[in-house]
Amino acid sequence: MKLSVIPLVLVITVTFASAVHSQLPVTVSVNTSSPGNLISDDFIGFSFETRRVNHDSDGVAGYFFDSTNTQAVTLFRQLGVKSLRVGGGSVDDPETPIPNSKDIDALFRFAKAADVKVIYSLRLKDANAAQNVSLAKYIWDNYRSYLDCFTIGNEPKQYAAFSRQWKIMADEVVKAIPEARFCGPAPVSSMDGGAQQIRNFASDFGKTGLIKFVTAHDYPGGNALRNATDGNSGRDQMLSGAWLEHYQGFYDQFVPAVSALGLKYKYDEGSSFYKGGAKDASDTFAAALWCLDFMHWWAAHGCCGINFHNNRWPMYNITICKDAAGNYQSRPQGYGIKA
Repeated sequence: MKLSVIPLVLVITVTFASAVHSQLPVTVSVNTSSPGNLISDDFIGFSFETRRVNHDSDGVAGYFFDSTNTQAVTLFRQLGVKSLRVGGGSVDDPETPIPNSKDIDALFRFAKAADVKVIYSLRLKDANAAQNVSLAKYIWDNYRSYLDCFTIGNEPKQYAAFSRQWKIMADEVVKAIPEARFCGPAPVSSMDGGAQQIRNFASDFGKTGLIKFVTAHDYPGGNALRNATDGNSGRDQMLSGAWLEHYQGFYDQFVPAVSALGLKYKYDEGSSFYKGGAKDASDTFAAALWCLDFMHWWAAHGCCGINFHNNRWPMYNITICKDAAGNYQSRPQGYGIKA
């Protein structure tokens, strides 16, 4: 079912009955004449590192992504997550083994159990084209019903070099899988000319028929170690109007150009701060309010989905974490996602 973003007009009247029994009556009216943009069924998503797909990796015994991980499956379903992106910085990390067929089988057993579609990242840096094609073909032949699309590489630094390598790799995949579709280029909003990279990517590849949607990454608070020196600072930033100005500024830099080409856009990775998030801020209920506002703002501006990033524990900006007893839990941010 697709939902609409409906503007709400809130009128709050304060009456003072007594010092003890003060009341805050609230009147809510719905403007049905302006329903807003449709929200896709798979708007809510998670992003995980490629290394999390591997066996006995990232602090997990066995597989994190498998149907046997019933706690994680339940969390995905309870939070309404319908999109799973695997990639991140580890997709191009030579120390991260490229997943094999058994790893892929486990990943898609999880996808089926959790009822999600996967955005699967292929390696770009120093990549072996034949290995990428073989992996993509295995996924396509066996699990295409749970595949959203492929993406290649992660957070490019220099667009010209990236686009040349990207085209070579995409062409090789398409030779083996003519129906394959991709997303990209997945730059960070505040780094390496992110908006310009998206515009260039949309212009270069948007009319080839290969692109399902363009992607960006956003951490509006930036570097937590530098910008959020304590919990109060982090929480104040997360709930301030300054971040709304950041959203609007980034939107203006790339969305009109992308929309003019008839393309959709998505955040396939994002959170409040990078460098692990802000302690006593990204891991508090302020994060629930922030992510709800983040999702609402971008949904109202035509974004087709947001995948909140989950990296190694015990980072502060993740949603799913493992407690001291080894059980998987949702951090407060999950309450905003659920709402």
